[in-house]
Order: sequence, then structure tokens, then C-alpha cells
Amino acid sequence: SSGAVTSTASAGSCTATCQITVKAPSRVDSVTAETGSATLDLGSTKTGTITFHIHGQNLDSLQDTVKVYAPQGPELDAYLAAVKDYGVQQLHCSEDFLQDLPEAGKGDFVVLSGDNSRKADYLLEAVRKGYHVLADKPMAIDGEGYSKLCEAYSLAEQKGLVIMDMMTERYDTLNLLCRSLIADKELFGEPVSARMWSLHHFIKTVDGKATKRPGWYYDTARQGEGIADVTTHLIDLLFWECFPGQAISADEVKLLDAEHYPTRISPKDYALSTGGKISGPLSVMCNGNLHFQLRGMDVQMSVLWASKTEPGASDSFGAVIQGTRGCVRLVQDATTGFLRELYFTPAGEAERKIEVPSSERSTHEEHFGKVAAAFLSYIRGEAQCPQWEVPNTIAKYKLTTQAVKMANE
Repeated sequence: SSGAVTSTASAGSCTATCQITVKAPSRVDSVTAETGSATLDLGSTKTGTITFHIHGQNLDSLQDTVKVYAPQGPELDAYLAAVKDYGVQQLHCSEDFLQDLPEAGKGDFVVLSGDNSRKADYLLEAVRKGYHVLADKPMAIDGEGYSKLCEAYSLAEQKGLVIMDMMTERYDTLNLLCRSLIADKELFGEPVSARMWSLHHFIKTVDGKATKRPGWYYDTARQGEGIADVTTHLIDLLFWECFPGQAISADEVKLLDAEHYPTRISPKDYALSTGGKISGPLSVMCNGNLHFQLRGMDVQMSVLWASKTEPGASDSFGAVIQGTRGCVRLVQDATTGFLRELYFTPAGEAERKIEVPSSERSTHEEHFGKVAAAFLSYIRGEAQCPQWEVPNTIAKYKLTTQAVKMANE
């Protein structure tokens, strides 16, 4: 649906009110009865979340058969517990679960999440067997994975299949407003530079309990380095906000520099997070910086991971996007009470805060529902996947995987 957000921008004693219309993707009312889903491997709560939203949209003609293909283990048990009320009717457990996946029927799709080192293999095999694919990021964490991803996209085009990267941040209200401001050439001008960063935590405390992660989450050979993982959201936002509706070729992105450095995980923190044991501290290569250029725009990105949150703290995010006429700043940290806020600075004027009431803000859970709705509309043929989606995704993963290679040289 579309809605208007009334924003109050304040600068000292000066207050200005403006109205910005945010257009959100329309909901999907139904999907052909032949459409079902399969989930390959496990290891992330996001798989359960997206399954919940696929089955929670009142899609009357969506076949509610979910087939799970995975090895036995605690990750499978956790997933089944998360989706126990949403129609998991068939369970296929074996070490060769990928080979057990049958040829797809009309409209069948798979949801991929978990071990990122094999995700490109899962994706390519699913497309070979005729499935549409909805995948959690990152879809590739190294050069080999990137090559398989490109092969999967090429094959999907031949077969008329949809591969969709789960880019939930596009549906955040503040990001939509940021995109609208950047698109206003009279206010913002042309993009000149961007500085983006995010801080995450391995151990988060929710209701007094530490969130659990699988042991492989601390193995960058399986999870991927920070510059191959979290940067997928940052790069996607940059492409989507600064070059809306435009296809970006991988050759247009010039990587200038990439570096990485580790976060130290103590045996005590590892046990708290995973329930497992390690003999000594781990050095997880999860932090890093990227520096690249795109269409004359200078871009720097940083990804940081701390071992655990401090009391009252949470994940943080920041972005400063400079235009020839104005500057947009997004921030979510201790200064904002860890609530994302948006600021705009017109050329030669003071910075103004764009006030967005809580009633107009969307939640991360709602973003998954919108991703699911968009994906289902594409595979049904009710909506067309944007022509820029595939080239921009390929450009994004070429950049991240090249950055990992450069950082390791």
C-alpha cells in the first residue's frame, strides 16, 4: 500500500514540515495451487521466519506443503520447533539430502539459509532441478561461490526461474525515505560519496538469555568473513538508494582497497553462545573495510563485530551519503537510543531531523513478510522482477568476493 509520512525537520528555532509519500510493494492475495516449498539445510532462524511469513499472508490458494531436506541435528530440531504450526508435512533426513531433492513441480520453490559455504551449491542444484529460489544472504562468500552463482542466474534465465536475494532492508521506512530524498535532484543533487558502517554482536541477551548460534557461525570458511556477509546489505542499499531503477554492471564497480581483522572470542563466550567447548580463544575474521568507486562516486564501508553487547546496547548502523546539493545521514546507535533516525542537510544550511512517528515505522519482522510477498508475486507472474535486480546482485557479489580475496593477499 502507499502512505504519506508527515515529517517535521528542525534546525534550531526553525521548523519545517514536509510530506513525503512512501510507496510499498502491494501484497500478494493468492498464488497458484501448484506452488509449494522446500527448505534445504538449516542453521538460521531466518528460514523459520520466512516460512512463517509465507504461510501467514492469507494466501488462499498457496499449497501449504513444506518439505524439509537436511541432516539430523540440533539445527534441524530448532527449525522444526520454529515452524511447527505452519504445515511442515514431509521431512527428508540424510547426509545426501541435496541429492534427495526431487525435480520441481510447477511453481515449486526452495528457501535457502544456513551454512554459507555450500549455499551456492544448493542454489545451483535447486535451479538445475527447476526450483525458484529465495535465499538468505550471502549467496556467495568466495570466488568459487561467485562463479556458481553466476552460473545459477544464467541457467535460471534459460528456465524462466526466479532467484531472489533476501534484501529486507529495502522495506525499512527510514531507508525508503532516504531513497526518496536522494532521488530529489533539487534537494540532493547527484551522489558524490558515501560512508556506511554497521556494528553487530555475536552474543545478544534477550529476556535475560543469550541468543544461541551454531558452532560453524564462528568459522569464516563456512559463515563467510564480515566483508562477504554484512556488506551485502550495505552495498544493496547503496545501489538501490543512489541509483534507483538502474542496472549496474559488475565492470562499473572499481574496488580500490579491502582489509580485514579479527574479533577475539573467549572459550567462555563461545560456550555461552553455542553450548560447545573450545580449548582456547578464537580469532574470527569478521571485521573489515571496503573502498570502491562507482560512476564517479567514492564509497567506503566498514563492518564490525563485537563479542557481546554491553548492558542497554544493541546493534548499530550509520550512513552518510553526500550529494552535490545536500547530505543524507542515517544513524542508529547510543545517541539515538538505538532507534534508526534520518537527518538531511541542505547545501549551506543546518542539519534537519526528519521526524518519523512510530506508527509509520516498519519492523524487521514485517520486512520478511514483504520480501515473501514480492517473491511469491514474481513466481506467480503477477508482478515482474525488476530488470536491474539480477545485474545488481551479480555486481554486488563480485565486489564482496573480490574484497575477500584482496584482504587475504
